[in-house]
Amino acid sequence: MLIYVESKAFPSKTFTLVCNPHETIARARAQMLHILYELGRAEHQFRFRFKGEYLRDGYTFEDYRILDNSVIKMVPMSKRKRGSYNTVYGNEALYQDGAASDVHDFSSRAHLLGQEELDDVQKALRKEVSIFERRESLLGSFKVLLWIHFLATVLSFTTIYWFSALWTGALMLFGFLYCPNYTRLGGFVGKYGMNKNTFVIAFSVGAIMNVTASLLMGIYVLLELLAYECDTEEQTCLRQKELMYWSIVLYCGQTVCLVISVLICAILYHNFKTEVGDLIETYLVQIRDIDKVMKSAKTGSVKERRNAAFELASLAATGDDTKFRIVQEGGIEALMNLCLSQDQATQEYAIEAISELLTVPVIQDQFVELGGVRTMCALLHSKENRVVNEAVTALSYIVSDSEENREVVIAENGLDDLCYVAERVQIPASRIVAAIFLELAFTAEIRVMLSRQSAPATSLVHLCRLRDPETQRLSLQTLELLAIENSDVIIQHESLLELLLTLPKLTDDEQLFLLAGKIILYYAENEQACQKLVESEELKPCLIEFSYSFDPLLQNVVAKIVLAMIESHENKDEIVELGLDEVLIQIKNESSDRDAWRMADHGLMKLHNVKPVGKQSSLSSNKSKTSSGGLVASLPVKKAL
Repeated sequence: MLIYVESKAFPSKTFTLVCNPHETIARARAQMLHILYELGRAEHQFRFRFKGEYLRDGYTFEDYRILDNSVIKMVPMSKRKRGSYNTVYGNEALYQDGAASDVHDFSSRAHLLGQEELDDVQKALRKEVSIFERRESLLGSFKVLLWIHFLATVLSFTTIYWFSALWTGALMLFGFLYCPNYTRLGGFVGKYGMNKNTFVIAFSVGAIMNVTASLLMGIYVLLELLAYECDTEEQTCLRQKELMYWSIVLYCGQTVCLVISVLICAILYHNFKTEVGDLIETYLVQIRDIDKVMKSAKTGSVKERRNAAFELASLAATGDDTKFRIVQEGGIEALMNLCLSQDQATQEYAIEAISELLTVPVIQDQFVELGGVRTMCALLHSKENRVVNEAVTALSYIVSDSEENREVVIAENGLDDLCYVAERVQIPASRIVAAIFLELAFTAEIRVMLSRQSAPATSLVHLCRLRDPETQRLSLQTLELLAIENSDVIIQHESLLELLLTLPKLTDDEQLFLLAGKIILYYAENEQACQKLVESEELKPCLIEFSYSFDPLLQNVVAKIVLAMIESHENKDEIVELGLDEVLIQIKNESSDRDAWRMADHGLMKLHNVKPVGKQSSLSSNKSKTSSGGLVASLPVKKAL
């Protein structure tokens, strides 16, 4: 598949990478390193980002759901203020922000090769480049030999065994037709009709057969020459000897060229095993010196600590064995210190590494014991969205697998920090925050505590306003759990009621309808909140939309809402005037659930048979009775229709 790479460093360029969905991000970065090498940029201090998420070396394109023709961003690792230089290697400025654009200050390749101190990745890059340069050179020499074979084929017609030109020509023609064309910059290009390894093997076999034939013919002609005796025709004798000498020279020369061709094919066969990224990917993902990285993370300079954090994030993504090794080397403590660094990039990479480590439950417990929850909660107040997102992700791992860890989050005042970030976070991190609240609410003691405070409910209402279906679903589930413990903490939010009643205008998700209906029921059961329901113009359209559902649970909830309003509201006339009987009629006519049908029927009887409560004029009372009687009389007709 094709992946397009964009970067502010190259405003007029879009790079194209040819990748496989099963390949790692490290291999794609290796391709990009080769491209940057040609532009004079041989270092590897950049990352890929897709839809706001940094891509880790150990993951594949499938893991990130990156499809064909996707566009990813290339982001420099180093960060600095506008108008200044960031020295990455020695005194060389690799990044420069101008007033107009963010561009790189590239140095010449000779300077890079001659003066910089290369790390393992750069050494692997140079080694790959030399391999591919050798491949290009060998294929060039091979094609020169093919032209020599062409010349030998033509000259074979002038030898004693002129018919040898037939098999020599066949080998030469095979070589011209199927020899791969390769350039280091473009890779294998042109018409490509045979596997390159198959070609070198087939050509080598044919060349060896030709070598054998040439040697045999040369030896046979030499023996003939030694035994040859001239007769009386001296001129004819000399010509015959010259022909023999020429044949021997041509066969020997052809043998030498064929042997050289076989040797080149053998070298190419070994060379073809190396693809772009084979060596670089190893250093990016697998065999880095963790001891060296940990030393840089603990005692290195700002640049070394930044690079160490990045390396630890990539290493942690390679597997559980590497995760445990990082922890054994004191990686958790080092990463917690890096999280509090003043360098933003270091913070981001350190939190990514911690998030990756916390996918293992055993490491979660150790992280909590070392006070990691306090560190993550502190990072929720960061001004950088990526730092906040990674901190939220880390906390989600902590609360998802252990009730004890949830209690630690609460004990560390993590609830206040979550409420703070809930009102500032954006999609998709909002889903993670909502999921954390839901996980906390699953613990009975914590749920009781949440239901006694207004801040968690306020934060959840704010998350519902983001109008992201997944965030709303998780938030409404949590609000429902809190309402079970203490409905008063929910019904005091008028903005939540307004959002719930307008939900059918925003989505057609019946799962959200069911959650919204359950929460509206709490409003209907409270006298004061019920008055707000009656006064809302969105109540009837909302319940009508809910009643159209074929979900028996939702129909039950809607019928319960109407019955609760009848019981809670003092003035039944207001309920009648709302026209909620249409909702009950819809449920009664369409519901396949017996309980929903019974509740709808009971609600209709109560709506039209209970007299209004309060001081009413006789005129209005008679009018109300007449109206009620007319409605009751019409019910069988509507049902029949």
